[in-house]
Amino acid sequence: MTAKDKAHALRCVTYEALILAASLQRLCKSAKQRCSNQSDLPFDLDDQIALEAALLKTRSLYDFLSPSRGRADRDDIVITDFGEPVWEPSDDVKKHKRSAHKWSLHLTWQRVERSPAEPRRPKPDEVYGVGRQVLKQAKKRIDKLAQRGELPLCKTGQRYRRTLDKIMKAF
Repeated sequence: MTAKDKAHALRCVTYEALILAASLQRLCKSAKQRCSNQSDLPFDLDDQIALEAALLKTRSLYDFLSPSRGRADRDDIVITDFGEPVWEPSDDVKKHKRSAHKWSLHLTWQRVERSPAEPRRPKPDEVYGVGRQVLKQAKKRIDKLAQRGELPLCKTGQRYRRTLDKIMKAF
């Protein structure tokens, strides 16, 4: 893998973090100012889209930061590709990953059976809290890798990073 490939991969990771940050920002806003539901759905569609996007991007960054030993696909971009150590998430974050996996990221029978056993449906405040933990770890790693100098972000990647910085300062 060349330095150019790694720089492009870092841009991809930065994009994932940006979309997660924007989704979390939307979740935070929607919790503070509930919009009127413009449909006959039992939930606000925009809020649900933000929640689902946050779950997806949290999982994507989780897998980047903490790839399962021996389970990452050969084409997955993982933190060890950059010579960095794997992040060891808390038990709460691990539990959230399983919950998101069963309730949102895959169509599983868990949704139908609704058994009281774990994992249960992720709640918006949990999605926000865990998403922020994963986002902070990702941002720390993005900043560290970008500061090395050997992995310069292209103009698009720099715009992603600047926007990510702005959103995170608003949290």
